[in-house]
Amino acid sequence: MDFTFGYFLCFFQEFFYMYMEKGFATNSMIQRMFNLCPEPLCKAIGWIYTKIFLSYALVGFELYYWDVILSVYRSLYFFCPITAIILIIGNTVVFQSKSKTQ
Repeated sequence: MDFTFGYFLCFFQEFFYMYMEKGFATNSMIQRMFNLCPEPLCKAIGWIYTKIFLSYALVGFELYYWDVILSVYRSLYFFCPITAIILIIGNTVVFQSKSKTQ
């Protein structure tokens, strides 16, 4: 019986990226920015987000095994996980600093 790490990695990353998205949905500064931009631009940003982050998460689902997945992620320099971690930390710091001032 083979352990297919890719399934677990895919679903974990999708959860992780949705957690990141949830933080942006509750951030008032980002909401104001999206209220000012035209609707086609907002849809384009959403489409790009979906194509980049969720397609990246599906790599593990398609390739199954850790050594193959790792070679693909190394070639992409772990772009999406590093970006998501930075955005989550940045969003947390902004919320904490705003809540302390209010």
